[in-house]
Amino acid sequence: MTKKEIIAATSTAYDGVLKTLNSVDESVFLRPQGQKWSIAENVIHLEMSVKPLNLAYLLPKFVLNWRFGKPNRPSRTYDELVARYRERVSGVVLAGTPFQPLLPQGATKQKIIQSFEKQHLIYFKRMDSWGEEDLDAIVLPHPALGKITLREMGFFTTLHLGLHHDIIKRYL
Repeated sequence: MTKKEIIAATSTAYDGVLKTLNSVDESVFLRPQGQKWSIAENVIHLEMSVKPLNLAYLLPKFVLNWRFGKPNRPSRTYDELVARYRERVSGVVLAGTPFQPLLPQGATKQKIIQSFEKQHLIYFKRMDSWGEEDLDAIVLPHPALGKITLREMGFFTTLHLGLHHDIIKRYL
């Protein structure tokens, strides 16, 4: 998948999540789901997971290479990344402390969605500003997948939005 195709796929997934969220009543949005995350917490988690990417896209390439090294293999395809992710997380809950959502005091549906929108719009703009070849030349750490290329991180962002969208839809 090219950068433009990744952005388009992620944008479609993002639009789907946003459409669902906008149709949900605030009381349902904020309602606890037992031991599972509420819809609001799922959205906060999605926002939290894209923030480090937004920061990475601001850093010079040499800093990312110095900090995380260079890729030692070609980027996987989307399908290969999905298969690897499913293999790695089979039966495991992964969202550890850095990505554990906390519902802020006085949180509202509007504030949570606005923050989610803001971070994802930043993500689209920053990813688009990088060159196609850069997506295969930079690696970042992923909690379940280890070091993966920026292209693979784009694939994961699309997948991640879809996975949490499915969870949210099950609550409705």
